[in-house]
Amino acid sequence: NSIFGSSTIIGQANAAGAMTVGAVLYSNTPFYGINPPTIASFSSVGGMDFGKDNRNKPDFTAPNGVETTVKMSNFDDDGDGIFQFHGTSASAPHAAAVAALIMEGWDKYNIQFPEGYSIPEEIRGLLQSTALDMLPISSENPFDYSSGYGFIQADQALLTFANPKPVLTELQLGEGTPGTEGFKITLKGNYFINGSEVLLRGITLPSERVEFKDHSTLIVTLPAFIGNPTLAVHNIPQTDYEDGGTSDALVI
Repeated sequence: NSIFGSSTIIGQANAAGAMTVGAVLYSNTPFYGINPPTIASFSSVGGMDFGKDNRNKPDFTAPNGVETTVKMSNFDDDGDGIFQFHGTSASAPHAAAVAALIMEGWDKYNIQFPEGYSIPEEIRGLLQSTALDMLPISSENPFDYSSGYGFIQADQALLTFANPKPVLTELQLGEGTPGTEGFKITLKGNYFINGSEVLLRGITLPSERVEFKDHSTLIVTLPAFIGNPTLAVHNIPQTDYEDGGTSDALVI
């Protein structure tokens, strides 16, 4: 029995080498305003007693219910003629696709591991350690028998070994007079990270002037300036293989 009732994870899904994936409806996630994500009612629960060899299952969760051009169900929630793919049968291939992206990233950036490492165990550990905790039990133990270590986050997993090149698309001026000390400006774009640097006329601003909001938003407190200087965003590389980089500059 598990702390949530009788375990419903059976067979090969309980194997020590298996990566067992729970299901989260795609719309019950932070992107859609639900944080933490919520587990699907049909997602299996772990906690089967193996005696001394008790296994923490599921390992993590992944989205289900997304649309696919292959008709995997009769569900067409929005009536657009493209059908949804529901179930843990959908969440498992989502997790597998993220694993494939991670492996491709390791190859691209020539990430090296100690002799004797196991690719599956490296993948499992990375997805678990970067997952979004869904049902906090304690700060020391993010695992639970309903959602495992939480909702997988492909971006956070990739950020552990390489940084993206940022894209700056828009500058939104704050209130007040541009050019005065403390004038705030919002930078919009993609692939910002916690640690992105902002360059004013090519010179890096102190980190305390840059507030990371999310991967598409930075708020910058500018020093006094004259004219119409440029702003750009820079992500420091983590490897020697051309990750990170500097965005195109925009004029204030």
